[in-house]
Amino acid sequence: MLTTANEKTIPPASSPQGQLGLVEQILATASARAEHPALVTPAGVVSYDTLARLTGQAARGLVAAGYPDASRIGLLLPHGAIPILASIACLRAGLVFVHLDPRDPDERLKEILEDCSPTLIITDDTGTTRLEEMGARWPGATWEQVLRSGLENAETALPVPPPDALMYVFYTSGSTGKPKGVLQTQRNLLHFASTYADRLEIHEDDRLSLLYTLSFSAANLDLFPALLRGASVCLYELRALGIAALPAWISDAGITVLHTVPSVFRTLVNGTDKRAQLASIRVIDLGGEPVYAADVLQARTQLAEGCRIFNHYAQTEAMVIAQHEVTADDLQEPDKAVPVGRPARQMRVSIQNEHGEPAAQGEIGEVVLHSAHVSPGYWGSFDSEAAPDPFRIRRFVSGDLGYLDAEGVLRCTGRRNQRVKIDGQSVHLEEVERALHRLDPVRQGVVIAVERSSGTVLKAFLELQEGARIESAGIRDGLRAWLPSYMVPARITVLEALPRTQSGKIDRLTLARMAEAPDPVPGEDAAAVGAGQGMPGQIAAMFTELLGGTACTMDQDFFALGGSSLKAMELHMRLEQRYGRVLPLETLLLSATPRFLADVIATRSPTVAGVRRPLTLSLNTEGARPALFLVHGYNGQAMVSREFVAITGKDRPLHAFQASGLDLSHGKHWTLEEIAATYVEAMLERSEGRPFALGGLCIGTYLAVEMARQLLERGFRLPPLFLFDPGPFNPGNRWLTRLFGRRQDDQARMDDQSRRIRNRVAQGRSLVNTEDAEIMEQAAKAGAVFLGALERHRVRRFDHPVILFASRHRAAEVSSPRSTVRRCLKNVSSRHFVGESHTDMLAPGNPAFAAAFSAELEALDQWAGCTDRA
Repeated sequence: MLTTANEKTIPPASSPQGQLGLVEQILATASARAEHPALVTPAGVVSYDTLARLTGQAARGLVAAGYPDASRIGLLLPHGAIPILASIACLRAGLVFVHLDPRDPDERLKEILEDCSPTLIITDDTGTTRLEEMGARWPGATWEQVLRSGLENAETALPVPPPDALMYVFYTSGSTGKPKGVLQTQRNLLHFASTYADRLEIHEDDRLSLLYTLSFSAANLDLFPALLRGASVCLYELRALGIAALPAWISDAGITVLHTVPSVFRTLVNGTDKRAQLASIRVIDLGGEPVYAADVLQARTQLAEGCRIFNHYAQTEAMVIAQHEVTADDLQEPDKAVPVGRPARQMRVSIQNEHGEPAAQGEIGEVVLHSAHVSPGYWGSFDSEAAPDPFRIRRFVSGDLGYLDAEGVLRCTGRRNQRVKIDGQSVHLEEVERALHRLDPVRQGVVIAVERSSGTVLKAFLELQEGARIESAGIRDGLRAWLPSYMVPARITVLEALPRTQSGKIDRLTLARMAEAPDPVPGEDAAAVGAGQGMPGQIAAMFTELLGGTACTMDQDFFALGGSSLKAMELHMRLEQRYGRVLPLETLLLSATPRFLADVIATRSPTVAGVRRPLTLSLNTEGARPALFLVHGYNGQAMVSREFVAITGKDRPLHAFQASGLDLSHGKHWTLEEIAATYVEAMLERSEGRPFALGGLCIGTYLAVEMARQLLERGFRLPPLFLFDPGPFNPGNRWLTRLFGRRQDDQARMDDQSRRIRNRVAQGRSLVNTEDAEIMEQAAKAGAVFLGALERHRVRRFDHPVILFASRHRAAEVSSPRSTVRRCLKNVSSRHFVGESHTDMLAPGNPAFAAAFSAELEALDQWAGCTDRA
């Protein structure tokens, strides 16, 4: 809660460069450090000179558009340098940026867009298609279009925004059940960034980590202090690349200042010796969750001597409120949380009791911040024409509980209200409950936060409408349409009726006691889950520990039990440490059950030397339905996703091809016909004489067509061919030349394919383990062999029925009579335009694809004479 206190004004913060504003200081640094790396990303390096040039060019394009002062500019862009450059361009143009997370569900994005009503959304082709499908009424432009406009308006003068101009709107979980937009000014961010940089002694030779999405306000702590001091910001997308690869990246990138949440830090420093990989780090800054003395004691064994560790306390409304360097005195009791420190410069902290009165020294109460650098308010309740005095102290009631010790050091003890921290991000339980109430079967829902040593766990208790029945997995699927994954409860319990007090209110105390109790294991004796079950039992025990006590059986899925992407990364790293096998992250996408993971580790680890990898990766071998075989796209990796597996169901065998040439043990094929023949034999071996169907993705369409042609020539009875977003293709055409290149040299193709794989991983579009040299070499060989065969292939007419699923991005290609797809496929029995872009067509939150594909699977079952689902 933000209010303006009747307190005296304070003078502005002093800075080493006088009264220069935030943008001016960054540009001054850029001028002095022109050739020095500003942003280091997997896609390349952006120097300070390039940063200044591109942001100026883009700013001129935005100014030339004539947007009023303080117009909101939405940035719907994947993790990388472009959203950073776009945000700085907005500042230089006097506009307000709003980072939008592409991984948020459509409904949450809609709520944010409806609230802030942006004048423009800068996005890419994927985002443009998504916005169209969402019915967004706000105009969009790509970064390239903004830059082009800047070139065309090179003489446009840029404004000099006043220090107290609004800078951004950051959306966080709101107590009303909707995301709320926190405002901040350039003056305030300059104060926080310079204070933070001074405290950690950031200098021009430092290399700071940026691990988190830019829509998470903590990213400001990595970005702006570095840019003010001329240091380098190194980007690593933790959600896509995982924790297991983080130590090697830290070493390769030469990270000197690491900022992360304690749960990632805890996993990073546990397990095998990583001292050599972490040797470059001189400072670690932690925040967002409690830091325990035991965490720091363990870290000391892995870090270079003299590495400093800080703990801080922050809120989106106030950035860093307090900061503390951990000392030996803080480590006397391993189970005790270390303090969050003294208030930052030009801030005062007080503690108030439950009556709103000052608490006694040492008494636990609610933390209140007093400062002129608190956010000026929230979007929707802020009058830009009547902005408050920038030097008037404002009062922020945090909702956090804590106390000031005898030395005036702040120690936090928890939350007073319904807001908690999950994976370092603020979550209002009201927003989760509001999403629950959107689901038709739910009459009433209550969410309880349970504190575990592994982090905060959310548990939901539901009362359903009379006569309604639904599994917890169905509830979670419904919630994912509205909430990010970290806000979906780990455990959902359906009760006949929620407990109530004598006054008729829901008895949250009783529910809290129920939430603290261990979770039962459905259909299996809990005592049987453990070491007595061998490796699957050990992995099940890992699930239970990571999920805050949620017990599981051998065949329960980690994500279905409420595992988040961050917890999955921790599980991935623990499996590697325990069993010495590097599992690709995509293994968790196939099936994250203890039994499956144990089987992969014991018998089918992709990194075991000398193992001849099969051409088909079996995602499901059970069920009486016709089996489905899926042909990969151009990069040769198996076409899989958890959502695809969920749609096909547990009673349908499902197999995905991985490109011939992955280890060259299946022979090096020079033509698509040769590859198809090899794949057909592998498919017939897997199908065991039972009915099957065949599908292909993107450019793999043409390999699937050739396989179907060979099967038909051999007399096999085939249902219609499933084709997912076919790509344009014709040997020698400009599209193919631009995509693949006209290279005949194998090594050149492999180098090109390696680069493409790394770029896709950096963009979050693939989960290949790029840190494993063997996997990368095999993946590059696979893609190079496949691409070479494609270059030599001649498309022929195909008359067998096909079922098309196409994105709007590919709609013209599958509709135009002149297209390769139309000239090849002469018998399209049905077509579905499922509304998403090519890269997101099979992603979560695309009900159009799920509905269309499910209907076609039912038709497949009828074709095979198998219509009763288990």
